[in-house]
Amino acid sequence: MDCLPQDIIDEISSYFNEDFDRPTLASISTRWQLAVERQTFHSIELTSEEVTEFDRILARAHRISYLNKLRFNVVLPAYQESQRCMFENSADRAIN
Repeated sequence: MDCLPQDIIDEISSYFNEDFDRPTLASISTRWQLAVERQTFHSIELTSEEVTEFDRILARAHRISYLNKLRFNVVLPAYQESQRCMFENSADRAIN
């Protein structure tokens, strides 16, 4: 398979949907890993709780270049029942 041009490997890998075991494809060869990573990191959705892990995963410089769409959801700490009717003060806003 390594004799195929990278764009052909990319095209073949695009036919495997997200339900397919992508790590298995990525383990075939370095070129397959690149093809899988291009798909995997093209569009990412994460929460504020996942930022550290996201940063670790994207530590390899080439992965960040694959990122085309990032959806970021901020997760704020939940208010207790007694706090729900109270206004935030400047300290609360700084924490959030």
